[in-house]
Amino acid sequence: MLIFGNKDKIAFEVHKMEEQVVVMNVIVNSLNISYKDNSYYVFALILNIKKEIDFISENDLSLNSNLVDIPLSELYNIFYNSEIDVYKNSKDRIDMLFYDLSAKKSLFYVYQKNDLLVFFGKFYQSDTLITSTIEKFEFLEMLSNLLDAVKPIAVPWSS
Repeated sequence: MLIFGNKDKIAFEVHKMEEQVVVMNVIVNSLNISYKDNSYYVFALILNIKKEIDFISENDLSLNSNLVDIPLSELYNIFYNSEIDVYKNSKDRIDMLFYDLSAKKSLFYVYQKNDLLVFFGKFYQSDTLITSTIEKFEFLEMLSNLLDAVKPIAVPWSS
């Protein structure tokens, strides 16, 4: 088993990589948010990791000033339910920690506070908000390391 990151914050616990599939748990604040199906098609996984790296690297994810003092539970509802711009310098927003094309079992978002990324979301049918804070460079490095680890099994299907 390979572990990228820190389970107390955010980690990727890779159990198996073979035949175009990565079996991995995504851990946030010591909780597994991968539900029952923790198998990811390597091509979807690679594309979504790259999407997160680009999104975090290319954007200042600081909150709009009118959202800074809002409790995380309300902020989650704003990210989830509204079309307003949540970031000071970006109109884009993506679901974070979502790496496959299967049904979503968790919805996580992120914002930036100085050099920290604050992840927050809900898992499956729970009302409990899960949060974790991690250094921006640390998360980007973790994603890059995970990407480097899974790329070798991304080979075209042979007939």
